[in-house]
Amino acid sequence: RSALAAPEYVVAGALEPAYDVGGDTFDFAAQPQALAVSVTDAMGHGLQAALLAGLTVAALRNARRRRAGLLEQVDQANRALHAQFGGERFVTGQVLRLDVPGGTGAAVNAGHPLPRLVRGGRVEPVGLDPDLPLGVDPETIYRVQPLQLEPGDRLVLLSDGVLEAAPEGGAAYGASRLDEVLRVSWEVAPYEVARLVVGEVIAHRAGDLADDLTVICLDWRGPAS
Repeated sequence: RSALAAPEYVVAGALEPAYDVGGDTFDFAAQPQALAVSVTDAMGHGLQAALLAGLTVAALRNARRRRAGLLEQVDQANRALHAQFGGERFVTGQVLRLDVPGGTGAAVNAGHPLPRLVRGGRVEPVGLDPDLPLGVDPETIYRVQPLQLEPGDRLVLLSDGVLEAAPEGGAAYGASRLDEVLRVSWEVAPYEVARLVVGEVIAHRAGDLADDLTVICLDWRGPAS
């Protein structure tokens, strides 16, 4: 679990690993004039998933530290994964960049579950069109899509382990349960929201996780005056 706060935003993440390595990662970093956020989910379980996850985060960070743009960051991760695994393994993910002084955002959706937007007590999915997962095709041209946030908005990113968690013979946790938790907790601090969602999913699964759970909660306060 980790958190980061600034006058313009508060962001917190929680990752609950399954017994077998599931390959989830999350990352965020304050850059000059920007906030970078990513969540990824590597294909499969075990050592291969861990290798995929580690390479993805390393490639994204390497590009970001060279001050590469969002598209170049994702392109570098995509090509690095394909070079190592030949398109046989992949990673889904979302990579975001918020221009802090301007209050604008952009995102790439590499085949990952949609984020949820909490605005004024209402919860809805963010309409980010999906592109191919990372590592499938080195020539993929990813789309950088605008992300419109207003002061007071909450953005929640997650992995499929949240939505798909199900007890043996039971129903998946699903988007409707998630949205209800986010709706009733919209005034709770981001760190507590991430912890709350993870706890709810673990309880639904009766404590026996088949996949990693990852939740990132970002509160956007707006550009500082």
